[in-house]
Amino acid sequence: MLDLSSRMMHSQEVVRETKQQGDKKMAACKDCGKRCKGYIGYCKTCESKRTLNRTEQAIKIVNADCCPQCGSKIKRNLALNGWYQCEQFGTGGFRKDINKPACSWQIFTV
Repeated sequence: MLDLSSRMMHSQEVVRETKQQGDKKMAACKDCGKRCKGYIGYCKTCESKRTLNRTEQAIKIVNADCCPQCGSKIKRNLALNGWYQCEQFGTGGFRKDINKPACSWQIFTV
């Protein structure tokens, strides 16, 4: 069994190792190379650009009114603002045509 002083030394070593590992784990942005916190992979500026790009693509798909997976029409889900789904999404009672196969496509525009 460890005495109090050896436990404290052990915990200090663990903290020191964690800090050193934390320094090694500082990630760089995958787009611009700028250092960023944690494991997100992108800095705030690049992530904002990526989000804007995804939103623009989602709006284009919704304006086309055609599911990219199965070709059915798209309907708006009223539960959340900006939530769109394929008409064939869900179980039989929720799909437009129960004879066609189910589709899992859904997207947010906001």
